[in-house]
Amino acid sequence: MNPNSASWQTQFSQGFGGSIDPSGFYLGLLILALLLTIFILAYRGFQKRRGQNLLLSKRHSQQESSLNLVQQTALHDLIDEFRRREPAAQAVPAAVLEKFAEFFYARKSRLKASGKDPQTLMGSHYPLHTGDSVEVDLIEAKGVSLVSSVVTGLTRKGFTVLVPEPLASTLTKGQAMLVNYASGTHFLQGLTTVVEIQPAGEILLRPLERLRLTRERRWPRLPVQTIAGSLTETRSGTRRPARVLDISHDGARVRVSSPLEKKAVHQLTFEAEAGGKRWVFGPLECICRQVFAGEPGGIEYGMGFLYLDTESSRKLSSFLKASVQPWEKSP
Repeated sequence: MNPNSASWQTQFSQGFGGSIDPSGFYLGLLILALLLTIFILAYRGFQKRRGQNLLLSKRHSQQESSLNLVQQTALHDLIDEFRRREPAAQAVPAAVLEKFAEFFYARKSRLKASGKDPQTLMGSHYPLHTGDSVEVDLIEAKGVSLVSSVVTGLTRKGFTVLVPEPLASTLTKGQAMLVNYASGTHFLQGLTTVVEIQPAGEILLRPLERLRLTRERRWPRLPVQTIAGSLTETRSGTRRPARVLDISHDGARVRVSSPLEKKAVHQLTFEAEAGGKRWVFGPLECICRQVFAGEPGGIEYGMGFLYLDTESSRKLSSFLKASVQPWEKSP
């Protein structure tokens, strides 16, 4: 041991009484901060890797299908066939259709129902009441005539509706027709036949059968003052004048002078005034859902909108709200 150096006991006892070297103190703090930084970075890296692993595991589980290879192949073939038959489905990504098909297949047992279930459901959830507005579709050789009507009474044999007397005089007992009515946001359609033709245009109809929910129109229609517009077929670019007769969130009824291609996608454009404001719509993509026998010299079509963007949907809602008030005041 160096004789000139003090013993460790002496140095230790003198250390508390002497001054501390500042450079050593700051060096210790620097080392401590460095160690703390390394620990934080290592912990963040661990958390990041853990999150990535969880995300990959979640994506993998989402991509796993409940269907086997044979079922998936059949599913793809069915989707291709459906998209060829339904023009509206061509705008839906195949992946979305596949997900829905798998979702539907896993819950297909919910569709099981006895023969009496539909009538029971109609009576409890979708009953007809006196005073309800209905639409009667008369299927004739010249086409489908749609007549707005109202339920005037309910009997044990069925229900009565009021139609124009000239039309009532052309009806016969046993004639089949479709009756449409709204219940909340649901639009229902049922088959019935004429039981009796009563005075003043009142007809007695059998209780509705084969009742079904339909997307022909899920929202009440708003009559408009014959708005001028145009329909353009997206495939050929053919443009023709059109008159908008009524409109809803789901579609519009238009009148044109020449037949439309039923399986084609069209673009509807029109302008209208409501609430002291000029509204410009279009192009709104739509397809033909129903054909009506309109006035001579024209053909009326029920057009269904295809995937309105957010701006168009909001604008349409505002337009309907601005337009409905005058119609509520009119007698």
